[in-house]
Amino acid sequence: MSKRTVGMLVLWSGLAVSMGSCGEEPASLRSIRAAGTTIAEAAGGAPAAIDAEYLNRKLGQAVAELQKSKGDGKDALSSASAVLLSAAQLGQSTIPATQVEAIENRARGLSSRISSLLGLWNTYNAMASSSRVDVGPRLEEIARARRELAARIESASKAGAEAGREQEVLTARAKGLRDQSAAAERAAIELKESTRGMSLSEATPILERSLAERAKADGLTLEAGRASADALLFEPRKVQALQAVEELRKQEAALGREAERLAERSRSAALAERQSTEKAGEIAREIAALTAELDELRGKELSEAFEAAASACESAARTAPASDRGGAGTVAGARAKFLLGEVLSARARESDSYAALMSALAGSSDRLPESGAYAERAKSASEAAKAFHERAREAYADAVTKFQSVNPKGEDTATLRDALVKRLASAGGVSMASGGGDAGDGAPVADGDDVGAIRLLLAEMKRVGDESDVDRMASLIYAGSEGQANFDAVMSMARAMSRLDAAMKSKFGKGVNDLGGMAGGGGNPAAMFAGAGSVDDLSGAEIVVTGDTASMEVTGADEPTLFRKVGGVWKVDASEQLSDPMMAMVTGSVGKLVETIDGLTGEVESGALDSLEKVSGELMKRMMKAMMPGGTPGMDGEDGDE
Repeated sequence: MSKRTVGMLVLWSGLAVSMGSCGEEPASLRSIRAAGTTIAEAAGGAPAAIDAEYLNRKLGQAVAELQKSKGDGKDALSSASAVLLSAAQLGQSTIPATQVEAIENRARGLSSRISSLLGLWNTYNAMASSSRVDVGPRLEEIARARRELAARIESASKAGAEAGREQEVLTARAKGLRDQSAAAERAAIELKESTRGMSLSEATPILERSLAERAKADGLTLEAGRASADALLFEPRKVQALQAVEELRKQEAALGREAERLAERSRSAALAERQSTEKAGEIAREIAALTAELDELRGKELSEAFEAAASACESAARTAPASDRGGAGTVAGARAKFLLGEVLSARARESDSYAALMSALAGSSDRLPESGAYAERAKSASEAAKAFHERAREAYADAVTKFQSVNPKGEDTATLRDALVKRLASAGGVSMASGGGDAGDGAPVADGDDVGAIRLLLAEMKRVGDESDVDRMASLIYAGSEGQANFDAVMSMARAMSRLDAAMKSKFGKGVNDLGGMAGGGGNPAAMFAGAGSVDDLSGAEIVVTGDTASMEVTGADEPTLFRKVGGVWKVDASEQLSDPMMAMVTGSVGKLVETIDGLTGEVESGALDSLEKVSGELMKRMMKAMMPGGTPGMDGEDGDE
């Protein structure tokens, strides 16, 4: 495996363990907003004909604040309450920011709970599936074998009985012959005894008869011996038949016991499957109820909060003085338009987040009962997000246009103004009407060419990395058909860590990044992927475009960073690394890791793990166990000795 492939593993492991701080506003947006507030202060109560030097100084302060931004905030959704608070500073808000924050927290909590329940749904369905056993075929085999054994037992028993009967007949015949022989022997003796005192002539016929009887007795004795010998020949056959019957009965009994065990296993499996299925059904119903609650919250309170914020910004933009082109009124109007872009962008990301959640529900491997409805909601939310993104870009573009019209005196202040305008354009994804190049020390702005688009891609990777937006980060990476499975595996781990992080923050007020040991250290995934300390370090890197592919040499990296245009959109090309066979070996344990992390999430939510310290200890121990099932020295109190 190349160093770059190893770097990929570090990247995604870092991404998985550095999800967190979902309640904080991204530092990049926070600093821009603060800069806009600084500019707005110049118009906040000053006369329309504001002093140009004062305005220039405020512009300089704003740019300085922008340049201090380190992007250390993390949030998958820019806080609507923070945006509304800024709108309130314009004097146009009708809903308290604290109220919106409470609404947002409820929405986040519902989304987090739904995500966790989806993991449990998949787990219980997997348990139900694994519990399912089909013992029917084996029971049929056993029944067939027992029938065959019964037939063989019957045949062997008959053979043994037949041998016994034949032996009895021969034994009885031998006995009869011996009895006849004994009678003939007695007759011969009696005849011989009767000749005593007789003359030879008188005794001779009698002695001849005696000899005949003796000969008859000898013949009968010989015949009886043959019958006894024949009877003995049937003994082995009879014993063999009895032994065969005994062995066959043992086999039949063993099959009977196996059938009983299988029947018991089938009953236990059916019970486990039924219990898991019932639990999955409860979870599905809870998901449906929480989704309905989330839909109601989004459709009413959260929507009203966003609308109030947007209305406040639009009102401020309309009421800003238009007669002092280049002065404080123009700055105030630009500030309001920028805030409008922030509101719409936040709403778009909220819709994207909701669409991703609904897509996950609809695309579950074990389909939820309402998967069709979830798919429709995902489609509707995705379309709404696109519309909000477009409106946000329009608002950002208006803000850029207004800021560009500010015309302070002096070349230095003009440079500061241009830097601020470019930074705002970069934050809003708005291309400059002219120029290009680098925006101060911040992320470069594209001027429509491929190189500029790639630089904007890197800036976007920095943003989503800072905000730990897993799904958005995934959309910026090209995995290729062979590497997609590995990519999906590592992304599933990142999402699992995100769910754990949300549960921890809900329970303890702190997340994964607050744990010791393995937490933190993930860094910005975009910068790590590009092989640089930060995305800002890449502003001077040379990018070479060849058709729909491109490469970028980064100082200190052993291989260039590759890009590929997919569907007209530039993405970082990680297909080679993700399709590496070694990557498949490493990601093979991700399924167990995800199951382990989701299990921890459930224990945090249920209160089984009731402190940050317990989570910290269990997280490392269980993840190591999942990756190395054979155990590791020193874990669970063992020293590794056998």
